[in-house]
Amino acid sequence: MTSNSRGEQTGPRTENRSPWTRPGFLLAGGFAVLVVVLLVAVLVLTSGDEPEAGPQPPAAPAPSGEAPSASSPRDVGPTAVPTSPPESVRWQLYHTVALPFSEQAGPYEAGRSTATGYAHTPTGALLAAAQIPIRKLVAPDWRSVVEQQIVAGPGREAFTQARAEVSGAEVTPGQFGQYAGFKFVNYTPDTATIQFVTRFVSGQMQATTITVQWSQGDWKLVLQPDGGDSPTAQPVSDLTGYVAWGGM
Repeated sequence: MTSNSRGEQTGPRTENRSPWTRPGFLLAGGFAVLVVVLLVAVLVLTSGDEPEAGPQPPAAPAPSGEAPSASSPRDVGPTAVPTSPPESVRWQLYHTVALPFSEQAGPYEAGRSTATGYAHTPTGALLAAAQIPIRKLVAPDWRSVVEQQIVAGPGREAFTQARAEVSGAEVTPGQFGQYAGFKFVNYTPDTATIQFVTRFVSGQMQATTITVQWSQGDWKLVLQPDGGDSPTAQPVSDLTGYVAWGGM
C-alpha cells in the first residue's frame, strides 16, 4: 500500500520494501507521512522526559489500619472486553495525534516521551495499544519508549536499527491519521490483540492489528519480526463491526 505526501492511500504494492514503508509501521500515522514525521521529530523535539500532569492510579482498598500501598495491583475496573467506548476516557493531542487517557485504566504516569502504567484489564490493554505505537515514533526520547514499553526480541531490534537511521532534514510535518474505532481480536490476562481503524485527512480509513503483552507489571507493545506494528494494513469503507472510538 502506498500513499501521497498527505498520507492518502493510492493502491497496493507487492514488491519488497524497507520496513519503514511497510504497512505495519503506519498505525495512526498515514503512509509516506510516517518518514516525514520521524524526521520532524528529530528536528523539533528536545530530549528528556519531563513529567506532565496526568491521571494517577486508583488506590486499592487497604486492610483496616493500613495505608494504601504504592505497589497496589493495577487490576481495578471492568474485566470484560469492551464492546462500547470505555467510560471516563479523555483525549489529548500528542504531536498532532489524539491519544486516550483514563484515570481508571491509565496511563498513570505520562511524560514528554513515555506514558506508562496501565490497568491489568482489557481497557488498560486498549489504551496501551493506542499510546505506545505513536510514542515510539515521535517521542523526544524514543529510545526510552522502546526500552521500557516494547517487548524485547527481533522486532524491537529491527525497529531500533531503522529508527536510529533517520537523520535530521528540513521538512514540514504532514497530516496524521486519527483513531476512529477498534475491536478486540483476542484477549487473555497475558496478551491482547486489537484491531484499530485509523481515519486520514482524506476521509479514507485503514485497519491495522496491534498486540500488547503483560510483562513486568505493565502492558508492552509486541512488534512484528521486521519491526512493524501490524502484519497487515487493509482499507475499510466504514466502521461496521468496530466500536467507534476516537478523539477527533
